[in-house]
Amino acid sequence: SNHFGVVAFSRNSRLLENMGCGASALPHGQYRACQDADADSCDAKTPWQVPFPSNAGKGADADSCDGARVPTEHRGITMAQLQDVAAYIDAHCVQEGWVSTNPDRGGVPLKPSDVTLYDLNHYMILPKTLPQGLHFKLPAAGSFAEGQRITQQATGAEARVSKDVSGSEVHVQILRGRFKAGTEVECCGSPLGPVSWDPQEVLRQQ
Repeated sequence: SNHFGVVAFSRNSRLLENMGCGASALPHGQYRACQDADADSCDAKTPWQVPFPSNAGKGADADSCDGARVPTEHRGITMAQLQDVAAYIDAHCVQEGWVSTNPDRGGVPLKPSDVTLYDLNHYMILPKTLPQGLHFKLPAAGSFAEGQRITQQATGAEARVSKDVSGSEVHVQILRGRFKAGTEVECCGSPLGPVSWDPQEVLRQQ
């Protein structure tokens, strides 16, 4: 697949499924947990430790990596876990300028009380699937300064340049959303051409 983002952030996906919305429906019906990854990738850690059976992510039955729903008896989460989510939203939503991911709302600025699971997926879950960032490969060499933002209008994804660099490869930290390989990106308003990366780099982080 040319997409990354929910490749193996399965336990956060399960947390959201416990809350009533499976990862296969995030965002707006586009994403699926454990996409293009083996079953072992389901053991990725998450800030919230949701109680699941010891064979979580291993079997072909309930709670497997094939998109099956978590069985009802394992869907319980604590108020503390929900409060962790709420605290993250309160701390980041306004400060980082979150806007609605619903295309019908046209990028309306969000208040913490208006954040949906789709928004949470875009701004928190997807970036956390790649904690070490990625090496972007660009069609032409350029010069980039640490902290510059690289964006992809087609997906709403955004990344930050990790260090000063010159050349056709630049290491970035993902800030929001997921980039699509082969699709145009830009930096400071200047087009850079279609971006790509090594798929193995993604898998090594899962």
